Amino acid sequence: DGRISDLVIESYGDVAPSDTPEGPADPAFALIGTRAFDGAARSVLEETPTDDLNIEAGHISFAFNADKVHGMQGLVTRDAFGNENGGHFASYIEKGTLYIRFQDAETEHVFTKSGIKAGEDYEVQAAFGDGKVAAWLDGQSLGEASLDYDWVENDEYLQVGANGWASASGEAGFTNAFDGTISNLIIQAKDPNDAVALDNVVPTFDTPEQYAEFLEEEANNEQAEWFIL
Repeated sequence: DGRISDLVIESYGDVAPSDTPEGPADPAFALIGTRAFDGAARSVLEETPTDDLNIEAGHISFAFNADKVHGMQGLVTRDAFGNENGGHFASYIEKGTLYIRFQDAETEHVFTKSGIKAGEDYEVQAAFGDGKVAAWLDGQSLGEASLDYDWVENDEYLQVGANGWASASGEAGFTNAFDGTISNLIIQAKDPNDAVALDNVVPTFDTPEQYAEFLEEEANNEQAEWFIL
């Protein structure tokens, strides 16, 4: 009695078990494939905090396609009301602008990118480590900043497809549910010394055409399964 969604069974031909596609190596969290959200609470994915996510330095990456861009919609957050012990993270859209916010115990830094359009694919990367935070959109840097930031004492829930920053610390709860799709969310621990180095986060591209070619290659290699690690 219930619902099963997004099951895909696809042939890879005659392959040995060792050649079966695998997920990312040792992620703290991974959602591989595409998940649809309808702007309602029922479609939001909310994960309880785990020790795997209490990382000193890390890299967050995902793709999204919004059905609408007016108002405010949460994408991926690990946040709560107030600053608490820091390590709060929020990514969201508000009135056609993407916001990526890192918040430590006392202050915050926000990266922004305007011009987000409904029905278009976007790739987000964010990283933190060694007293720095950084963000990228579609392979282009949104900047880098100094911030005493990590997830070591972050005990907040992880929300996918909503904004958790109004919840009580350490408790479930969210607002601003997302309407669209989010794909291939990967959160991975990194060496603090080079976590925000561009080469360790995302390839660089000189032109939009080069990035389009990269996405096409990635699509050709895309796994046919959807799973959470």
